[in-house]
Amino acid sequence: MLTDYIKIQVQKAIEDYDLALKQDLVYNQAVEQASENYRIIREKYENGLSDTNDLLEADVEQLGSNINKTLAKANVIQKYYELLSVTGQLNQTFNLSKI
Repeated sequence: MLTDYIKIQVQKAIEDYDLALKQDLVYNQAVEQASENYRIIREKYENGLSDTNDLLEADVEQLGSNINKTLAKANVIQKYYELLSVTGQLNQTFNLSKI
């Protein structure tokens, strides 16, 4: 029963890590799209075709996507270390006597 529990935990950690990697890809694409949208809105603003509100909304969207991208990268790292911990490899990574 304990062996089955360990297998389930390892499988869950693998799935969580894979999900975090996929989310990271999605957020990278969102940053690209938000940057392109901001560029377009900025050019429209400079040519008088858009107002300040549109420019600020595009800027906030771009900043939000960058924040989400950074959080996704941190999540990938966290899930990777959780995977190492569940598989018992994390203890071999850290040397606690040097702390």
